[in-house]
Amino acid sequence: KVLANLSMLLSIVGVTRYDDKRAKAKLDSLTRMVFEIVSFIISLPHALSLFVYNADEWRLLHEVLVNAAKQGSCSGVNTATALSVKLNQMMQSFSCLNDLVAYVNQMEHEDVIEGAQLAQSLSSRCSDLYCNGGLCSQIFDVFIRAGSIEFLKVQMSKENDSDGMCEIQKATLSTAFLDLLHTLIGASRDVDSQQLVAHADMLEGMLSQNTSRLGGFSLAPYKIESLQEVVRLLKLSRDSEGVISRVQEFVSNCIPGENELFHFPTISVAKSYGLCFGLKILNGHLSARPGNAFAYPKIDLTSHMEALSRTFRFALHHGKSIRQQEVNSHVSLKDAEDIALLRSYEHILQIFDSCVQGAEALLEFMTTREVYAKMDEFARAFVESFDLLSTMPGHSTADKLYSGCLGRMTSTYCRCLRMWTLSPLEPSPLAVILETPSNEVISFSVAKYLHPLRLVNSIRLVNIVVPLEVTPQNQLLQARLYEHMKSCATGILSVLSQAVFFSSAFMQSATLEFCIKASSLGPETARTVVNSLMELLQGEYEVISEDQNEIACAENLCCLIQSLSGHPFCKEALLEAGAVSVMLSVFKQPLLTSPVILASKVPLLIMRTIFNLFDTEGICLIESNPSYVRAVEDGPSIDEGTVFVSTMLDAMRNLSDDVVSIVVEVFQTLSSHIPGKAALRSGASQWKTNAYWAGAEGGTQDPGNTITSASALASAARFLR
Repeated sequence: KVLANLSMLLSIVGVTRYDDKRAKAKLDSLTRMVFEIVSFIISLPHALSLFVYNADEWRLLHEVLVNAAKQGSCSGVNTATALSVKLNQMMQSFSCLNDLVAYVNQMEHEDVIEGAQLAQSLSSRCSDLYCNGGLCSQIFDVFIRAGSIEFLKVQMSKENDSDGMCEIQKATLSTAFLDLLHTLIGASRDVDSQQLVAHADMLEGMLSQNTSRLGGFSLAPYKIESLQEVVRLLKLSRDSEGVISRVQEFVSNCIPGENELFHFPTISVAKSYGLCFGLKILNGHLSARPGNAFAYPKIDLTSHMEALSRTFRFALHHGKSIRQQEVNSHVSLKDAEDIALLRSYEHILQIFDSCVQGAEALLEFMTTREVYAKMDEFARAFVESFDLLSTMPGHSTADKLYSGCLGRMTSTYCRCLRMWTLSPLEPSPLAVILETPSNEVISFSVAKYLHPLRLVNSIRLVNIVVPLEVTPQNQLLQARLYEHMKSCATGILSVLSQAVFFSSAFMQSATLEFCIKASSLGPETARTVVNSLMELLQGEYEVISEDQNEIACAENLCCLIQSLSGHPFCKEALLEAGAVSVMLSVFKQPLLTSPVILASKVPLLIMRTIFNLFDTEGICLIESNPSYVRAVEDGPSIDEGTVFVSTMLDAMRNLSDDVVSIVVEVFQTLSSHIPGKAALRSGASQWKTNAYWAGAEGGTQDPGNTITSASALASAARFLR
């Protein structure tokens, strides 16, 4: 019923159109919620069972997702496309699995080649599913429990026919099943090694026979060596007593020691596959639920976190090396000579994926069992390893092939960080993310040029852990993030002092999202963000007055502030910080007479920001308040309005027509309510007085003349005309 109702909801949303902005926002929110539910359902541990008993509903949901992806105006088109592709791969994989299980359970198997073809088809589907962000743990579990290894053992024990055809069939069947086993192990989150322990000797014999076969009837050498590493681990797991410590020792021996950490020697493909298999075995123990055979495992958490930390750094180093090789070669990975680089990418990605899944299993174990250990080194390695998702090849065959896998790893990072935030584990993730770059700041003049890659990844990590919308489901997360963020004021200033000056569109959008999300957590973090920006703006005014080559940095900063002023919680913090008074400095001497500044976008961006702050109808702090209340509470004070009017009347002669037109709009906005009219009268009087004493237009030196608000307004009106 849930699947059918979700399909109906998406169908209705697809044909619904609203012109009203609020109604459309609610519709978009509903669509995102449906996508989240679908994503949650297909990631359930028993999604395979759901498919078996609800195949028609799954197909209907897939059709609706495809139609939603085709709707150009539909919210979340990319999400719908990704979900439809992933769901289609899952359905095809489950279907192939059902066919293979049915074949294995047959009493007679006259056509052995059919079994090989089914295994090859399932292997191909599972490989595609993994690349598109899916995992095959359920498929692997069903494949083993269905007796597939026992079936293969029976087929291999049959005597050969006199014409030798049976030997070819047996070779084809064993190769197909071993290849499928290799794919399923690599695409699973965790592995129950006890399901395979009994078959270790048989697998070892099959692998030794496979190495002597010729042509298309044998596995690739690296797959044979990889599965031999699996057999080694299975033999270590025969005795259940102390199996975890033996697997941990095996994993630890696969990666560089502490004295080799900065040299990062490479490891073979087979050794890396064994490392992944060992991590998956440990994940299986950590993920065991009470009542299972491995419930409450006796695992050395300190040793496990140390191994994960070293593996994270190993994968990060070699991932960067691969990226550097591609940059230096200046050729695409599509070329035949770069197939080795592509394979290296795949192996490092699998190691990294196993590490990320291991981190998730570890955090789940520690939070659900309330078992804690020292996390400082692991926390730093986990946060720093996020760089790997940015250093992998861009716009290459590998990146496109594994885009879904990279997206799943990013989602796993998000779950881990949020789980970590909600737990009492120390240090908090925000402290690790934000306090690390603060130690690298030397001074304001050079801060914006330090470590751009590390900077953008720190911003991305904060963006993925902080939800944009406050909902009943994430209120606790928001509260914990707010408490952690309040203690990271130095880190926020450090990040902003570098990020706000970049001209890259990606960096600007990420920084804007960072500021909005940090400000949405609560008033104190909003003040921290805004005060940091105002401090940077004041510093930039001083810099551009001395070095006009810095004008591009000032434009980037002003563009960010203008964007933030359109959000109510940011506007409130800007009003509290007296942003109008700070920003008006650009319309005063000596900046006002600088030709470079006047020719730049700075005055226009500043004026648009000021307009947003004075706009009490379009940008409201509390929409339910009446207009006369918003006129007082949702805009600058009368004193700030007075300074604005006086300053702008004096500066308008030097400004461009675009800036002047916005100034006039602000004057019109002020004239629409009582506090604004008071600011206009007071500002005009102040401007007239200044002009009087300066001997400017309208000023006379006759002490008998008095300046009234009416005469001042009249002079201002004549001036504007």
